[in-house]
Amino acid sequence: APGGFNDPGGGGSPGDGSIELCPHPTIIGEFVPCEEQIINSLQNPCLKDIAELLVQENLGVYFNSVIQQVFGQSDRLNLIFRESNYRLKLAFTTVDRKDPDFTQISINFNPSYMYNHSREFIAAAMFHEAIHAYVDIEPGFIDQLMQHTDIMNNYIGRINGALKDAFPNLTDKQADALGFQFLNDVLQNNPSKFNEAIQDRGFSSVQDVINISQPFSDGTGGTDCNN
Repeated sequence: APGGFNDPGGGGSPGDGSIELCPHPTIIGEFVPCEEQIINSLQNPCLKDIAELLVQENLGVYFNSVIQQVFGQSDRLNLIFRESNYRLKLAFTTVDRKDPDFTQISINFNPSYMYNHSREFIAAAMFHEAIHAYVDIEPGFIDQLMQHTDIMNNYIGRINGALKDAFPNLTDKQADALGFQFLNDVLQNNPSKFNEAIQDRGFSSVQDVINISQPFSDGTGGTDCNN
């Protein structure tokens, strides 16, 4: 695989979260989630700040509207940002519960794998995982490759808009490169489609994507997470 690409995690796997249940208001003996909302339980200051940016109502016209509409205004969905060392990677999405009455999805971050990543890199990973959370509730998107292909085809522009809202100094190519860098499995399994997608966004090659995204990954570019 080309150097410089990253795998923050993926979607679709069972989680280890718990849900507080309360008596159903009208049906004796039935229970429902006590509260439906977007919950930011991250403790790391950098992760917590970036998650707050993600869910602000005025951020990311093309992206945040989806998250708010699906998770912030639904009586059947919870989205939780939390820390977990369950997997040895920076980020991953888990489906804690999915049934006709209620769905809870968690975006998990492992602070031990933050390394020197910039705020822009971590935000791109968080946006990527939030899209996994969204498509996890849609029928037909089961495996990670299928979800990543959908992200490549339909969400790079939304990631671009959300990143540039959060970090106005990013160029279009930087924001796009940060979106493409997590799709290495698409590159490996369908290189022609991947190359077509990046060329449509103005990149000359895969190496072009890597050269632009790498400084944000290794901390030589972008905004330091300690700032």
